[in-house]
Amino acid sequence: MKIKETINYFFLTILLLAPGLVFAEGAPEENPLGQGLDKVSVAYGNSGLTGQTGFFEIVSFTINVIIGLIGVLLFLLIIKAGFEWMTAGDDSKKIDEAKETIKKGVIGVIIMLSAYIIATFVIQSIGQVTK
Repeated sequence: MKIKETINYFFLTILLLAPGLVFAEGAPEENPLGQGLDKVSVAYGNSGLTGQTGFFEIVSFTINVIIGLIGVLLFLLIIKAGFEWMTAGDDSKKIDEAKETIKKGVIGVIIMLSAYIIATFVIQSIGQVTK
C-alpha cells in the first residue's frame, strides 16, 4: 500500500508542477513583446487573424491552453497505467485494468487532437471571414 500511495503522490506532484513548467517564460528583456496579452497572438501563431489582441486571439489561446493541459493529463494517465501494468506481476485483473486505462487514454488523445484540429479550423475560418 505504501508504494501505491507514493506513486499517487508522485503523479499528483507532477500534475501540480507541470503548468508552471509549461508557462515558464524568460526574463522581460528576452521577451520582445513586453508584458500583457500581446503575446497571445504569437503563442497562437499567425493564422490570418489580426495582429492586435482581440476576442478571437484570446479564445484561440484559451482553447490551446485547455487542450494542452488535457494532453498533459492524458499523457500522465497513460504513463501511470503503463507503470501499473509493469508492476502488476501475475495479477491478470490489474493487467486488464491497466490495458483498459491505456486504451481509454489513447482514445482520449485521439478525441483531443480532433478537437484541436476542429477548433483551429473554426477559429481560422471565423478570423478570415471577419478580417
